[in-house]
Amino acid sequence: MSAKAVVDAFPIALQRDVRSGSVVRSQFRGVELIIWRDDCDGIHVWEDRCPHRSVRLSAGRNLGDGIQAAYHGWKFGKDGSVVDIPAERHSVRADIRVKTFPCAIGDGFVWIGDLGKPTPPKALATIREDAYLRPLYIDAPAKVVTKALPETSDLQLWVTPCDDNLSLVMGYTLLRSTPDATRCANNLLDRLRRAIEASGRP
Repeated sequence: MSAKAVVDAFPIALQRDVRSGSVVRSQFRGVELIIWRDDCDGIHVWEDRCPHRSVRLSAGRNLGDGIQAAYHGWKFGKDGSVVDIPAERHSVRADIRVKTFPCAIGDGFVWIGDLGKPTPPKALATIREDAYLRPLYIDAPAKVVTKALPETSDLQLWVTPCDDNLSLVMGYTLLRSTPDATRCANNLLDRLRRAIEASGRP
């Protein structure tokens, strides 16, 4: 089946794209997110908004043990709480924190859910590194995108609702596929994206 409705888990990033020292942006149900890897190899998903002045945290720095906001340099620890305010003698404010989201790592994806920690679906096959499709944003509701996805046994795809009118398609080709098949699948999805966005319907 090409697209499967996952009850409690949606992929928001490829695990390999969340590198040490960097921040990856994503979105889920209208909430802008940052995904970052700490110096102990843990992956975190936070709202992309500093609770101080609402500036994007993605404009700041991944320090390994936390994120430093770009505007006034506030630093947030791994749990999302304020661990350093430079302008206030480097004070700590455990009562101020970034909104954090439970996530799970499975089959090369970072997953998020509607309620609590998500349960990633089991992989249909062993996934090669070159089998992952590039994440593709489509300017259409998730229901429209899901309905329009091709029915093929060569792909496993998921549709993540970014907001009411934006969707993220992620997935992989199956083990028997070749790098050329992965390239063809990416091209197929790109053509599908153009068709959906041009028509506004599948």
